[in-house]
Amino acid sequence: MEPVTAIGLAAAVVQFVDFSWGLIKGANEIYRSANGVLHDNARTEAVIDDLDRIAMELSKSDVCASSTPPERAVKKIGEYCLEDTKKLMGYLKKLKVGEKRTAWKAIKASFWSRISKDDIDELKENLDYYRSEINTNLLLILR
Repeated sequence: MEPVTAIGLAAAVVQFVDFSWGLIKGANEIYRSANGVLHDNARTEAVIDDLDRIAMELSKSDVCASSTPPERAVKKIGEYCLEDTKKLMGYLKKLKVGEKRTAWKAIKASFWSRISKDDIDELKENLDYYRSEINTNLLLILR
């Protein structure tokens, strides 16, 4: 076997073992958890619930033509935030295992959690950016 081929094969094996270990570890955490969800996802869901409530309040605020640009920006960013919190909550609900937990359901949830990690991380980054923009605009409104 050529050295380059051997290195490629070894890398593929290591990557497969890493993915499988993460899958089994996540499935075990889900199966043993009190609420049938990964700990990180449970924390994220709690924060997103609060952020969703705040974004709903911001998007409902009355903004008229005479409002300042920061007030209009906060309302608009609140609407974007609301859209992304709904998407993120949709992902997190799909990754929950119901009351009747089985090993297969836990493995399936762990698999989808690993597969959708990039999408979830992207939404979290968006929400962090929105939070930053809202804070900046609120400071401008208060000055």
